[in-house]
Parts: sequence; C-alpha cells; structure tokens
Amino acid sequence: MSEQTTKDDAANQPGAELVVGSSKLFQENQLQCIPMPTPDPKDPFNLPSWRKWMAIISMCFFGSLGLGIENIIGHLLPLFYFEYNGVSWSVLLEIGSLLAIAGSSSMNVLEALATWESVTPLWRVALLATLPIIVNGISSFVLVPLSSAIGRRPVLLLAGIMAWVGGIWASQSQSLDAHIAARCFQAFGAGAVEAIIPLIIQDMTFIHQRNRAFATLNASQGVLIIGLGMMSPLIAFYLDWRRLYLIFSGLTACAWIAVFLCVPETRRERSNDELAGKQVYLLEPGETRPRPDVESYGPRTWKSNFGIFNIPIRWSLCFQTFLESFKCLTFPAVIWATLLSAALQGAGNAVTQTSSSVLLTVGWRIEKLGMSGLALLIATPFTYFISGWLADIVSNWIARRHDGRREPEVHLLSIILPVILAVLGLVMYGYVCSNILTILRADYALLVNIFFHTVGSTCINTTLQVFILESYPNFAGPILIVYSSFRLICGFGMTVKATEWAKTMGFLNMFGTYGGLIGALALGGLPVFFLGKSFRTRTAGVVEDEEGHTKMARQPGRPSGSNGSPENHPAPLNSNPVPGHPRMEPRDEPAGCVIKRRTPLE
Repeated sequence: MSEQTTKDDAANQPGAELVVGSSKLFQENQLQCIPMPTPDPKDPFNLPSWRKWMAIISMCFFGSLGLGIENIIGHLLPLFYFEYNGVSWSVLLEIGSLLAIAGSSSMNVLEALATWESVTPLWRVALLATLPIIVNGISSFVLVPLSSAIGRRPVLLLAGIMAWVGGIWASQSQSLDAHIAARCFQAFGAGAVEAIIPLIIQDMTFIHQRNRAFATLNASQGVLIIGLGMMSPLIAFYLDWRRLYLIFSGLTACAWIAVFLCVPETRRERSNDELAGKQVYLLEPGETRPRPDVESYGPRTWKSNFGIFNIPIRWSLCFQTFLESFKCLTFPAVIWATLLSAALQGAGNAVTQTSSSVLLTVGWRIEKLGMSGLALLIATPFTYFISGWLADIVSNWIARRHDGRREPEVHLLSIILPVILAVLGLVMYGYVCSNILTILRADYALLVNIFFHTVGSTCINTTLQVFILESYPNFAGPILIVYSSFRLICGFGMTVKATEWAKTMGFLNMFGTYGGLIGALALGGLPVFFLGKSFRTRTAGVVEDEEGHTKMARQPGRPSGSNGSPENHPAPLNSNPVPGHPRMEPRDEPAGCVIKRRTPLE
C-alpha cells in the first residue's frame, strides 16, 4: 500500500460525523475537489476552465437581457402612463407641464398623477413592471422540474425562445392588456435566469469556485443592464418604445445562439459520496480528482457538446423534484434566505418603480433617465470584489484554520457589510425623496443611495445562493424552486402597489419600513449561523456517521443509500495506476482544484 493511500485513509478515519453540506475542503493542506468528479470526459466538472467560463459568460449575456427589460420597463412607467391615457409624451419634458395636466401643485409626481382623472389608473400601468415578477417566480415551478426530467440545456433553450418571442409580441401589442400579456410571456422565459442558470453553474463549478462564479453572473449582468438601460429612454422617446422591444428581442436571439454554442448539458446524477467530495475513484499519489477515462466512457463528441437531448428522459424525476420542493420549505436556512431575499427584491422593485418619477421631479429630462444607471455601473466592481473574490478568500481561509473542514454557514459572515449598506441606502433614499426640494443636488444624493442599496442587495443575494446550495447539495433543484419562486412572489406582494403606498405613506415611511424589515430578517440569520449544522443534521442527515457509514439523506432522483450504478465506478479504489494509462505530467488550472495531471480534454 502506498504512502498516499495511507494518508487518504487517515484523512477519512471515522470518529466524527460529516453532516450534509459540511466538507473536508483541505487535506494535508491540499485543496480538494468537492463534489468529486467522475472519470467520464463528458462530466461537466471535467470541462476545461475556458469552456466553463465561456458557458458562464454566454449565460450572463442572456441573463442580463432577461433582467434588463424588467429594470428598463420600470423606468419607463411615466411614459406608458401617458401612452395608455392618450396624452402626448412631450409633457414629460417639463415638470411644470406635467403638474398642470395632473391638476396638482404638489412636486411629488406620483401624488400629482394620482389626482388626475385618467382612463387608466397608475397602479394598472405599473402591472407592466410588477406582474411579470410573479410570473417569473411561478416559472421556476415548471422549468426546474422539467430540467430534472429532460436536462438543463433543452429547458434553457426553450426559455430563451420564449424570451425573445415575447419581446416581438410586446412590440406589436395594441392595448395595455395585450402588452401585459406579452410581458408575462417574456418573463416566463426569463425565469431561467432565476433558477436554471444558477443550477447550471452549480453543476459545473466546485464549491470553492462558486462565490466568484455567482458574483460574475450578477456583476456582469449589471454592466450589460446599465449599458442597455442608458440607451433605452433615448430609443423609446426619440424613436418608439416598440422599437426598443425589437432591439431587445434581436439581442436576446443573439444571446440564445451563444447559449446554444457554449452551454453543454450539465445535469448528472451523482452519488452521495461524490457530492461530499469523498474519494470514490482511483487516484494517483498527489492527485485530487480521477483521470478522465476515455476508453471506458468515450470522448466528448459533437453530440455531447451541441446536442439538445443528451440524457435519458426520466419523467419520474420531474414529479419528484416538484414534490421535494415542498419538503425544502421545512429547512430553516432555506426559509430564512428566501424571506431575506424577498425583502430585498421587493425593496429593489420599489426603488425601480419610483426613481424615474422622482428624478423627473428634480428636473431630469425623460431621455436622460437612463443615466441613473451609472450608480449601478459603479456598484458592479464592488459587488464582484465583496461577494466573489473576498468571500472566497474568507471562506477558504476559515476552512484552513479549522483543519480543512468547510461549513456553509461561514458564508454568512460575508453579508454583514452588505446588510448595513442595503438598509442605509433604503432609509436614506426615502429621506431624500421626502425632502426632494430642500436637499442640495438631491439627484446626486438619490444615485448615491441607489448605489449603496445595489451593492448591498446584490452581494447578499449572491452569498445566499451559494450558502443554500452548499448547505443542501442533494436538493439543489428543489431548493432553487423555493428560493427563486417565493422570493419573487413575495417581492411582488411587497411592491404591487408601491406607487400608491409612496403617495399615501410617504417615501420615508415606506422605505424606512423596507429597511427595518431587511434589518430584522438579517438578524434572524444569527440562529442559522450558530445552529445551522444542527438544522442540517435534523433535516438532511449526515454523509458519514461516527463509525464511517454513509447515511446521507436521499439525493433527488436516486434511491436512498445508492452510490450510483456500477458503470459510474469502473475502477476499484486502490493506489495502483489505471492499466493502460500513462503517468501524466502536472498542469496548472487556476480556476479548478489542484490537478496534478494532464487530461485529453486540453
């Protein structure tokens, strides 16, 4: 028996429970691959780093367009309000003309418009921005279970088609009802951004990479949204808002092509031991992952790279994933993360719906409203640094300090500063809106507070996604259904009449309430931080008990206690080289585990 085998045995000695979500990230000061890849070259974990990042970048492009239209429509609500009341948009050029038509002396545009005897009330026009949110949330109940049955790739491609077809429909709509229906159809396709894309990223990245991967997704979406958002008011005002939808549909179609070319199928059933990063396959001394076995599994082909239906269809997994999403509603960490994210979503929606009207109040011209996106653009590098690069460093450093053991709850340390920024940004935003005429350069003050809230909310959402997926790796799909759906549905309930509440409650009271709610929910994370491991033990069980027996809760789509089919474990676990495989030279792969071998994939 080799020296390396002895070390591995010592590292896996029984005597301490390994709870679901906990992992041994470092052994002998060497970074481990968690989950453990298989020897199959078609395993998404065995993709070269450049291919993984191409897939992530293409999904960022698609995701930014799906979320961008949501953000932009919110800023254009004043325009649509006049459009569906038969009034020329030119009144939006001067705040005095706007207030004269509204028949009010108030400098609060929302209050002024509320006094106007219009055919279509303000809250109904606001459904263009709010109703798609709840549709987006509901879509996760369909898209995620469907992806468990037929694969991630076909569902993502179908959702992409719905997104750009919905934009064309909206551009041709002739009534508010048709416009809202088209927006909802478009939002159903954009639902892939909330659930399928995070699921794909989770399928192809190791746990020590996920903060950066999710931060890249969220931060890059911000850059593209701002670029498009700054041009959108100009296009809508000087050309036509219908032309804006056509441009977005064309760009979404281009993003769909990029997704088709770059994103492979990533759904793969993994054993309990693989999810925990345990040594399941043959490893050479110094290796942390098995070598790709082309002889046993075959190489990646055009079909595995570009085919649409690359896995066996199993409809039983569709129903099982759907049912298990309700079980996830009993997980304390998931409940808390969903509620906190919902509060952030609702507050963000309220800011989007009200900021354009407030900026018009201080004299901004409608065609320049897109410049408000500069606050989001400046926030982008901060969100990546805090929730990506810094969060990975902190969590990995803590794992090293605790004998290599990684607990998901350490991620929650990374949301302390973002929570402070999010709450501060909301309260100060409400204060500035309430004193818009007495604050010097109130528009700059608004943008600064939007910046604070954006940095805080984006960092929190990124960290929460990583936290819940790492806490319950065997329930990734069901958890994303709960998290993505209920945060959007609750967020819709919190903002369905945000414009009306701003008029009746006042900006400071409304946004102070949002800030207080977020602060209170964040404090609710203290029990999750200190008792999270106990919660995971009770709700999902342990990977390995004190005697070394595997006892992990059932992975969705796999019978209880199964470690995979025999073909997934072609080689016995020992220290001898794989017959017929030459010893391979070390390589450097910065974005992956320490892999001391060269694979046929490069």
